[in-house]
Parts: sequence; structure tokens; C-alpha cells
Amino acid sequence: EGLNFKPVLKEIHLFLASYGPSFYSEHSELPSKPLQTVKTLLLELVKARGRGILSLLTLVPSHPPPLILSYINNMLKNLPLKEGGEKKEEKEEKKEEKKEEKKEEKKNEKTIAAEATSAPASTTAAASTPAAPSTPTFTPELVAILKQIGQKETTSAGLKALWKYKKDNDIDDLSPYLERLSENFRNYILRKLKALEDREKEREEKERKKKEKK
Repeated sequence: EGLNFKPVLKEIHLFLASYGPSFYSEHSELPSKPLQTVKTLLLELVKARGRGILSLLTLVPSHPPPLILSYINNMLKNLPLKEGGEKKEEKEEKKEEKKEEKKEEKKNEKTIAAEATSAPASTTAAASTPAAPSTPTFTPELVAILKQIGQKETTSAGLKALWKYKKDNDIDDLSPYLERLSENFRNYILRKLKALEDREKEREEKERKKKEKK
């Protein structure tokens, strides 16, 4: 009780990134006790929070997929199923997670709404000063797309629209355009967009191979 899981998980991630199994494979003369100790600690954290621990990885980069995430997923699979379903504490944790998600959504909606009012002005200003260096701005179209993503019922459509927007405007990196959004929402968008792009590339590659066979 009272333990701040997020920084602890970050430290475990940093340890595994530097001293994971591959490190000890290359340095077989070293005892692997530190790694085993860290894995034991991680297991205790997973037991304490269950699947709720996944929402506490906000200080751990999601790309490339970190080793700590693989360990956590394996540990979750091997956790014994509790009688009567979820524990009361786990249900409470899920409620808290949903509350946090709603707070995050409202916060992002306010940010997007603020950008929506300033977008036309910033676009006009940019047009009137062509000599000024180009900087990422929230266009009305981008604001509308982000609003879609921020609402659960239109998230999927919004992500597809954002992918098309990125492609049509030849944008390599959307990060500068999303700087004013909360870190969680920004990371969520970039992660989902990357997954969508990977699927589209795979689909395009399959289509290309089909055409080559004909």
C-alpha cells in the first residue's frame, strides 16, 4: 500500500534494457542473481495489481516494445485464476482506471477545443508571412480528426483519418503536431497510428505480390 508503482516499473525497465538475459548470455562468468531478483520483484508487483499494472507503464517507452512488457504479459498468463472471478480490489482498480481515462479525455478535449479556436488564426498568420519558418500548426482538419480520436465511438475512424491526413500531407513525424496534447493521449495516438500503418503496409505488400503473380 502507498507504493508508487510507476517509477519502480521504470527502474525495472531500465535494468532489463541494460542487463537482460542477453547481457548474462554474453557475460556467463557473472552471476545472474540480480536479474532473478528483479524478475521476482516484478512478479510481486504483477500479483499485487493484476492486469491493472499495464496502465502503470506510462514512464516506460512503448517503442520498441520493452522487455518488461513481455515479462509482464507472461506473468499475467501464468497467474492462477481466482475463484469467483476478479478480486474486489481489481474491480476497484478498473473503476479507478476508467475514472482516469475520463479525466484524460476531458483534458484532451479542452486542449483540442482551444486549438480549434486558434487554428484558423494561426493558419492565416502563416499565410500572411511566407518568409517565416514553417512550424507545425493545428489546422481545422487536424483538430476535427483529433476530436474524433478523443471520442471512443469514433476513435477507429479518427485514426484512419489521421493516417490519411499524414499521408496526404507528406508528414514523416506527427509528434510536433501533438506536443500540446497530454503525454498519455499523444503516446496512445502514435502507438495506434503505428499499428495501423504497419497493417496498411502489410496489406499493400500483399496486393502488390498478387498483381505480380498475374
